[in-house]
Amino acid sequence: MASATLRDAYFLEWEIANQAQIERGDLEDQVKIWTSPPGITATHLDKVSKRMSARRQEDIHEELRPLRLQAFAVLEEYAAALVMPVIR
Repeated sequence: MASATLRDAYFLEWEIANQAQIERGDLEDQVKIWTSPPGITATHLDKVSKRMSARRQEDIHEELRPLRLQAFAVLEEYAAALVMPVIR
């Protein structure tokens, strides 16, 4: 039970950190747009827009999620093995 709570808290923090990283990148791109010299081209704006979209699609956190879940499963089994002799 405690490991499930720890796992839930870990993944919640992970999602919050991921969202913050995406938002920071977006903010940096917006600063670049607004502080760029006059005469910014539509091509440049399109490139920044595509970069912002790609930031959401290329989510390495989602690719690592199965590995992290597997690691938590191993930790839970190890904890259960340590607790079993105490309970008997």
